[in-house]
Amino acid sequence: MQPRDTDQRTVLSAEDLGRWRMHHATMQAMSLLEHHGYSAREAEQLFLKDSMLIGELTERYHLDDSRPLRISVYTGEVFYMDGG
Repeated sequence: MQPRDTDQRTVLSAEDLGRWRMHHATMQAMSLLEHHGYSAREAEQLFLKDSMLIGELTERYHLDDSRPLRISVYTGEVFYMDGG
């Protein structure tokens, strides 16, 4: 699927949004349960997957990874946190 770019906004494709939602849920579970069962190795693997997914999305959607950003888990829209 091709990414949608509406009025200068970057929005993830439906497929990438689904991947982002699954990743986000996993990371949220890890942060909620950090003292209850995630080993250091499991945490490392999750953070590695995080970096790989962000890198892939950055390349596919030409995101500026030098700026802080947030991807909505509801709409897939990318927001730069510095207002740019």
